[in-house]
Amino acid sequence: HHIARINHADELTTLLEDMQAYIRGAGGDMTERQQVVNELTRRLDMLLKPTTHPVTAALGQVGFVMSLGGSLASGITNLTQTPLVTFPFLGARFGFDKASAALTKASTDYFGGRWDKWSGFVMQDNPQLAPDEQDALRELEKAGLINLTQAHDLAGAANTDSTHSARAFAINRAMKIVGWTFHLPEVFNRQVSALAAYRLARNAGHDPAEAIESARQALIRTHFDYSASNRARLMAGNVTRVLTMFKQYSQNVTYLLWRNAHQALKGETPAVRREARRMLLGVASMHFAAAGAMGLPLGVFGVSPLLAILAAGMGDDDEPWDWETEFRNMLADTVGTDLGEAIAHGPLRLISNVDFASRVGLGDLWIRAPQKDAEGRDLVEAWMLTLLGPVAGYAANVGTAVKAFDEGKFSRGVEALMPKMLSAPIKALRYEREGVRSWTGDDLGVELSGADLLGAAAGFQPSRLAEMYEARAAVKGREAQLQRRREELINEWVSAQLSSDPEGMREAMADAWQFSRTNREFAITPDTFQKAMQAKRRAQQQIQQGVYLSRKHEGLREEGRFANLR
Repeated sequence: HHIARINHADELTTLLEDMQAYIRGAGGDMTERQQVVNELTRRLDMLLKPTTHPVTAALGQVGFVMSLGGSLASGITNLTQTPLVTFPFLGARFGFDKASAALTKASTDYFGGRWDKWSGFVMQDNPQLAPDEQDALRELEKAGLINLTQAHDLAGAANTDSTHSARAFAINRAMKIVGWTFHLPEVFNRQVSALAAYRLARNAGHDPAEAIESARQALIRTHFDYSASNRARLMAGNVTRVLTMFKQYSQNVTYLLWRNAHQALKGETPAVRREARRMLLGVASMHFAAAGAMGLPLGVFGVSPLLAILAAGMGDDDEPWDWETEFRNMLADTVGTDLGEAIAHGPLRLISNVDFASRVGLGDLWIRAPQKDAEGRDLVEAWMLTLLGPVAGYAANVGTAVKAFDEGKFSRGVEALMPKMLSAPIKALRYEREGVRSWTGDDLGVELSGADLLGAAAGFQPSRLAEMYEARAAVKGREAQLQRRREELINEWVSAQLSSDPEGMREAMADAWQFSRTNREFAITPDTFQKAMQAKRRAQQQIQQGVYLSRKHEGLREEGRFANLR
C-alpha cells in the first residue's frame, strides 16, 4: 500500500485535476460528469488517508475467524461460485456447451501448476499452457484479480498495513493460516475462470489483449473485486464496516442481477439484450439446481423476505398464513416429500444429503428472517441481532454459553463459544454420542448416518436435520400464533367483565366462537372464560405491595420488607 501510494498518488491527483479542468472549460450540462469526479475524489482521499480503526479491524478479523476461518464447509461452498455464477456468464457470452468444456479443461490444467503453500497450484507456471495463456494469467495476477480474494478482505489483509510491528505481522500470518481453507478454493476459482474465459475469447477470434480484457471482465463480474479501492464507501466506515461484514458478496450479486435485468430490457443492441437474458436464465437455472425455488433471487433482498412481506396481509388472526409452509405442503401433497424437497431446496440437497441451499441460495441474499415463533420483544431483539451483523450474533452466543454452563450443558456452552471450524466437529461428536436432542434433552427422533456426521463435522447441516427444523418451525410457529390469539380473546373478555362492559363481553364471545369454529383444538368455551375470571380474581387478591405470590410461597415476602411504600 505504501509503495503504491508513493508511485501513483501524484499521478491520480493530476488526472483528477485534469478532469476538473475539462469540466470547467466545457459547455453544457456537466452534472453527471461532475458527480463522477466527486466520487473519484472521495475514493482517492479514502485510499490515501485510510481511517480504519484498530478496533474495527480486530472485529473484522474476529468475525472472519468465527464464521469462515478454517471451515471446510465454507471452502467447499466457495467452490460453487464458478458453476453458479461464472458458468452462466461465460455461457451467455460464448455458448453454454463451450463454456462447460472450457471450465472443465481449465480445472484439470490447474493441477499442473507449481504448488504454493499459501495459494495452491499456480497455473501460470504450468508448462502445459501456451506462452500467451501463461502471460495472460501473469497479467491478471499483477492486476490483483487472482490472489486478492474475499478471504484477504474479510481477514483485513487487503485493507490494513500489517508490517509496522511484529505483533501486526503475527496477526496477519495467523489470518493467512486460518483463512487458507477459504482462500485456496477462491484462488482456484479465479485461475480456472480466467483461463477458461481467455481461451473462449481467443477461440472466438479475439487477439491476446482483447482476450485478457474478457478474462478480466469475467473475474470482476462473477468473482468480484475485493480490493480496498472497490469497497463501497457506505461499507468503509468504522461502524458500517462491522455492520455490513460479509455483505460485499451480497452487494456484488445484487448489482450483477439488476444490471443484467436492465440490460435484458434496455440493452444498446439486440446482442446485448440476448446475452443479458441468457445470463439471467443461466443464473436462475444453476441456483435452482443448487438451492431450489426458494433459493431463487427476486427483488433486492431475495425472494424469502419479499414474499414474507407480501404474505403479511394474507390470512387473519384466527387462521394465520405462512407462504413458506403453504408452499412446502402444496409440493408435498402434489409430488411427495422427496420431490417436493428437491423443488423447494434443490436436487443437490436431496442427492447429497447436505443442506447446500441455506449456503448458496439467493432467496435471503441480504437478510435472513428470525424464527417464526418469535414475537414482541423477542422478535425485536432477533431482528436487531440480524441487522447488527455477525459480531452482535457472537456477543449473543456468549450469553448462550453462560446459560449452557449454568445448566450443566458443557458441550453446548463450548460450541457456542468456539469458531465454526471447532464448533462443527464438537457438535458432530455430540450428535454421535447423544443423538439429536433439544436444549432440554428431548430426543427429536432424527437418526443421522455416518455420512451425515462427517458432513456435520465439516460444517454442513445434514439435509434431514434441516428438514426437521423447518417442519418444527412451521408447527411451533403456528402453535404459538394460535395460542397468542386464544389468550388475547380470553383477556379481552376478562377485561370487559372487570370493566362491566357487556358490549365488550359480547364482542369477545363472538370473536371467541369464530376462533373456536376455525381452530377446534384451541376452542374457547364459556367454562374457559369463567375459569380465567376466577384465576384473575385469585391472582389479584394475592398481589401485595406489587408482588404476586402463590399462598405456599407467602413466606418470601419477607425478602422485600425493606421497601418503604408509605
